[in-house]
Amino acid sequence: MPVPGWALGVVALWLGSVAAAAWLGRTFGVAWSPCLWRRATGVPCPTCGATRAALAALDGRLADAFLLNPMVVLGAAAASVWLAVRLGLGRRPAVHLSPAGRRAAWCVLAGAVALNWAYVIWR
Repeated sequence: MPVPGWALGVVALWLGSVAAAAWLGRTFGVAWSPCLWRRATGVPCPTCGATRAALAALDGRLADAFLLNPMVVLGAAAASVWLAVRLGLGRRPAVHLSPAGRRAAWCVLAGAVALNWAYVIWR
């Protein structure tokens, strides 16, 4: 089963912004942030630190990556497992929840994002 084109596009766009930020930082000594939210408000967004976390992970510093933004690192790990299962088994992994279970899952996810955002702002 092929990987959706939109998913590849999102990953390519994000990797391009990581590469641009790394290149600007190393070439000109400029600490440029691709986060439009932070540039507009001065407040970190829930995914702020994702670029630095990705660079830290690629450098082998997994603990540092996790400390920069736990939600992004755990989300990337979950997405990697999902992709490996999808490619390995040739089908989409699925979780079937009742309507009440779906509401509970969305509430837990919203709470996790809120806690992560508070952590990112605090840090």
